Amino acid sequence: MTEVSAETTTGFTKIYCGRKLQDYWIRRLIAIIIDAVIISIAVLILGGIIALIVALSMGSSFSTPWWIVTGLVFPFCSGIPLFLYSALAEYYYGFIAGKRIMYLKVVKGDGKRPAVNLAFLQNATKIY
Repeated sequence: MTEVSAETTTGFTKIYCGRKLQDYWIRRLIAIIIDAVIISIAVLILGGIIALIVALSMGSSFSTPWWIVTGLVFPFCSGIPLFLYSALAEYYYGFIAGKRIMYLKVVKGDGKRPAVNLAFLQNATKIY
């Protein structure tokens, strides 16, 4: 790796040069991808069921397949469920499914689970 002087050290150079830090961030990325896939599948199934019920109740002729409409809408609906799932699971359990699979756990500096307000604040970026 490249040698870096103390006065030019930034967060990015620490990640670039630190193998343990790289491993940590890669595992976090994989964990969020796992959770996003889980939530997206659940939202897609639920959205498909709702779209089918609405289409059948309106007497749709199915000229436009309901799954196309659902496929276009569901990505915009999965951010809030992902946010709620992540915040509540981290508050109650200290981890979410992806983090559990990747052997990560959310704790405060004193080793305890985060408070509900911190769990919601930490996961606010998952709303898109």
